[in-house]
Amino acid sequence: MEYYLEVLKEYTEFNGRVRRKKFWMFNLVNFIIALLIAIFLPPLSMLYSLLILIPSLAVTVRRLHDTGRSGWWWLLSFIPFLGGIILLIFLIQDSETGVNKYGPNPKKEFYQSSYQQEIEQEEDSNQISLESGADYQIECNECGKLIDPGVKFCPNCGNEIIFTEE
Repeated sequence: MEYYLEVLKEYTEFNGRVRRKKFWMFNLVNFIIALLIAIFLPPLSMLYSLLILIPSLAVTVRRLHDTGRSGWWWLLSFIPFLGGIILLIFLIQDSETGVNKYGPNPKKEFYQSSYQQEIEQEEDSNQISLESGADYQIECNECGKLIDPGVKFCPNCGNEIIFTEE
């Protein structure tokens, strides 16, 4: 439901990119709501379809941007059968890595936060303090900070540590 509401808030945003998960979760919730309205309140079904048209189009265009394609590819949906299959294949594909002409990769935030959590876990599980008897420290080759031995990533800059004894 969270993704559905996010897409509704960004209903006029045709620029940028959107991850597969957000796109498909929006469509799943949209389908369930449309089905429930069609079953229990049939006269409102057409009104709901009209209200959700622009947000659906916007999220589809941003999903196409995420795969490195122009948003105009959504027009394939007007070609009977074959157009829908081609469009579905485009929408299923993974994000284009890195920054493309439509913006930065939306997965970058996810991976950065996961990477930061991994660094913190490594620090907690692998850090050996100087109090435990170690008589040397490791210097980060990126920022120069002295770090206790056993740490795999610098807590200051996140760089992988090269182990050298002094």
